[in-house]
Amino acid sequence: NTKLACIGDWVWLDKDADGMQDAGEAGLNGVKVELWADPDKDGTFTFVRDTTTADKLGGDDLTTLDVNESVGYYEFCDLTPGTPYQVRFVNPDPDGPDAYRFSPPGAGANVPGDSNGPISPTVVLTSGEFNRTIDNGFYRPGSIHVFGFLDKNGDGDFDSDEVAFPNDPGKTIEMILNGQVIDTKVTVGGEAFFEGLMPG
Repeated sequence: NTKLACIGDWVWLDKDADGMQDAGEAGLNGVKVELWADPDKDGTFTFVRDTTTADKLGGDDLTTLDVNESVGYYEFCDLTPGTPYQVRFVNPDPDGPDAYRFSPPGAGANVPGDSNGPISPTVVLTSGEFNRTIDNGFYRPGSIHVFGFLDKNGDGDFDSDEVAFPNDPGKTIEMILNGQVIDTKVTVGGEAFFEGLMPG
């Protein structure tokens, strides 16, 4: 006899963008997760069904987990052993400078807790198996906003009678990483914006 199988685990907010779900990194709800399959084993995967990460656990064997760990959980069950499957994660907010980005995949050699998106490696389940190694991390890029002003009295505070750096000429602001200048901006209205910065 053959028992059906399952795939499921976590989608989380990867604060340091290292591709690993570290302590204190919470699950992320509302992410669409898709299951694809290759029943003919010809290398062509087709859409089977999708789910949305939920804020509660699924499956009787997962009820021992702490409720705080249940945010961002997904699962697909009733799967056929021996069939190649892929799990695909859909970016819930892909547009703009602060859009979600996929964490680097395979940082933990496909152990539970590393990121495997946007498209997971092919998974072939055995009879009765519950594969809990397919996860995905998302992170948002950081930003640094600079504002410069003419400090008339030298007290370090932006007082009501003080004005921003003039536009002509604007001030050149440098972004430095490991002692090297990696970006420069010229202030407009006293402001300069460095966006799309890697967390961590």
